[in-house]
Amino acid sequence: MLSEEWDDSNLDEDVKLERRLILQDNPIATESVIVVKDLVKAFNSEKKQSNGDRVYLAVNHLNFHVQKRACFGLLGANGAGKTTTFRMLINDIKSTSG
Repeated sequence: MLSEEWDDSNLDEDVKLERRLILQDNPIATESVIVVKDLVKAFNSEKKQSNGDRVYLAVNHLNFHVQKRACFGLLGANGAGKTTTFRMLINDIKSTSG
């Protein structure tokens, strides 16, 4: 799914704001030491997903920035894509897009 097609209507307001900062190249985000823009990682799956696809989206259009001297962490449930995200950031695995 391309950025322009992404439906963020079910996201928290803070998440929507962060996404807008990143996608609109806001100076707050662009001057950061890390900028993640619409990061996606899809894995082929043996099991069909609820939508009938055989693709599992481990990371689905993730956007965030980290400012200089900031302490940053990812929080989420098991299987939320935290480890996959960091593995992409250190170039251990390739992203599908973003």
